Amino acid sequence: MKYSVIVIFLLLAMMSCKHAVIFEDERSISNASWHQDSTIEYKVTITDTLTPVNVLYEITNNNDYPFSNLYLFTRVEFPNGKLIQDTLEMVLASSSGKWIGKGWFGSHKTTFPFRMNIRFPYIGIYHFKVTQAMRCPSKKLNGVTSFGLKIKRR
Repeated sequence: MKYSVIVIFLLLAMMSCKHAVIFEDERSISNASWHQDSTIEYKVTITDTLTPVNVLYEITNNNDYPFSNLYLFTRVEFPNGKLIQDTLEMVLASSSGKWIGKGWFGSHKTTFPFRMNIRFPYIGIYHFKVTQAMRCPSKKLNGVTSFGLKIKRR
């Protein structure tokens, strides 16, 4: 009886966490090489303007990634045509060179806040466009294997 109560509690906790996610999409980056001209786009349908949410970016890199940080350009187009643009720095490694993200076998996934505790002002489709903004001589950023966007209820 005691174990069944624990199992039920854990199942309910896991299900409630999944309901907190209102959008989640992770895109693989071909050959783990993100070209500066390659934009990752997400179309997010928002139906709730009252609930506060957190907008998160998730980056997965391997040990071939040559830097300790990653700069991104982000453009978000609102359903009414309004556009916001931002530059974001994601720190991927500590000053000692140790990767911050969780992972195994040379793959490291790190989650970063883009916007926290916000409310989307309009119902409709929001377009998120993300490009890497690192200064690489070949314009190719090696070692990035995937990039994701996650929107969760607070």
